Amino acid sequence: MDNTLYIEGIDIKSALGRVAGNEKLLRKLLGRFVETQTDAVTRIKTAIALNDLETAIRESHTIKGLAGNFGANTLFHNAETLEFLLREPMRDHLDEVLLTLEIEFKQMMQKITVSLAITEVSPQTNLQ
Repeated sequence: MDNTLYIEGIDIKSALGRVAGNEKLLRKLLGRFVETQTDAVTRIKTAIALNDLETAIRESHTIKGLAGNFGANTLFHNAETLEFLLREPMRDHLDEVLLTLEIEFKQMMQKITVSLAITEVSPQTNLQ
């Protein structure tokens, strides 16, 4: 069994380049992302509902930065678009952009979780 990390939608080669090829560290960072950011979109939605744009921008920026660091390019661009839009006085298409981010975010969280669980299985498992 190949134990190499693969997550659809993540440029693993680029992500490994950012952590000097340390796959164990990358796995840790991805796991930490799932642990700490699971409710990030909810936090953004709540902040928007409360007209707390500073918090919504900060949360969008955090997703953007983390996604960029581990090569989740689509998620990065969706968060970047939302962050940009939140800074604009006219927020046309905000609901659409937020929904697009939410869908991609949930899919990425699921892909990371599943992939980390699968690749944690040791290839040395004895099936006698």
